[in-house]
Amino acid sequence: MHKAWTFKGLEKNTEVRAITQFFQFLLIGLTAAVLYIGIIYVLHNILDWNEILSTTIGFFVGILNNFIWNDLWTFNPKNEKIKLDAKNEIRTELDS
Repeated sequence: MHKAWTFKGLEKNTEVRAITQFFQFLLIGLTAAVLYIGIIYVLHNILDWNEILSTTIGFFVGILNNFIWNDLWTFNPKNEKIKLDAKNEIRTELDS
């Protein structure tokens, strides 16, 4: 939300984008938590691996999941540029 207040005058949809990013970030965090718990369960309870090793692998998979998906989906400036270019193209076509 700080982003919406700081850059208020620069973009029309900054607040909407900040809220969208928040929910994308939340969803990705939840998937990481599910992965983390699932990996620990499978490795430790089903495959009978060491608890510390299972937890460590689950932790790193969760972190990797967060990094990749937030980089590709939540905070990717290319997504915004593609959307903005598409909107500008549509406006140009409608104005002609």
